[in-house]
Amino acid sequence: MPALSDNLAVSHKHASDRRIGHHTPSSELGQLERTSHEIGFTVHLIPDSGTASYSSFLVLRVFKLQAHPVDIVSRIACILNPNARDGLSVKQWDQFEPALRQAGFDIDLHRTEAPGHAMDIAEGLRHGDHELVVAVGGDGTVHEVASGLRGSDKVLGILPMGSGNDYARAHGIPTPKGNKFRDMQGAVDILVNGTDRRVGSVRVEGPPAPDHPVKAAPVPRSCNGEPETPGNLVRWSFLECDAGVTSIVNRMKDEGQFKRIRGQTKYTFLAIKAIIFWKKQRGRIAIDGGE
Repeated sequence: MPALSDNLAVSHKHASDRRIGHHTPSSELGQLERTSHEIGFTVHLIPDSGTASYSSFLVLRVFKLQAHPVDIVSRIACILNPNARDGLSVKQWDQFEPALRQAGFDIDLHRTEAPGHAMDIAEGLRHGDHELVVAVGGDGTVHEVASGLRGSDKVLGILPMGSGNDYARAHGIPTPKGNKFRDMQGAVDILVNGTDRRVGSVRVEGPPAPDHPVKAAPVPRSCNGEPETPGNLVRWSFLECDAGVTSIVNRMKDEGQFKRIRGQTKYTFLAIKAIIFWKKQRGRIAIDGGE
């Protein structure tokens, strides 16, 4: 399979006409849909149309440049997930905010209240006058804010305060270790002196996950565009896609498993547990009509 390009879209389609065994992980990993189905990924190399539905591009501020004095106050919007890192994000924000103001930023702070809220907030800021829209949280927060901004010329900044922070780490943004954020100033410096980079995303379409006691079924969002198949949902991936292991890991996290462990170590334990009970699945991949 070719490397993912900036204009790569992926559709995740449910095929009910063929029954191929789908082994559901152990019930302790969360209640999943218990039906046999085939999972297929259809990959289309589509041109970037520039529309909100299919534009796969996002502008991200990364890579600190040589420092220069800030002469004017820049207005930024910060979208804070107060539940990130088991609530530690709120305490760390209290340390970040003075550093941001000292750097010359005028801050409009938005706090999320539910899953998907950051996406809605970001979509509402697409045409605002903020220089930056900053995701303050972990990978989930970054994903929602990026989804809301995707296809616009609004620049995404990241203050990583989650447990994993894989996306920030992949782009060289300093991340916390344990309960401490030793290079907090480095993350602020990137927002001040960073350069803006155009990055790509991957379109994923498929049937929604079922309701779960700790995680409601996902709902459509206008910023993601319309599905090609009625009843499906569309999501955009900015880092990676897999066959469901990551979803199981996140679900176990929401259930409170390994709650006393923080940071990346928690995800290591969750991933090991998920993989131990994971059963291989069958699927098909079609690229531009050829399988």
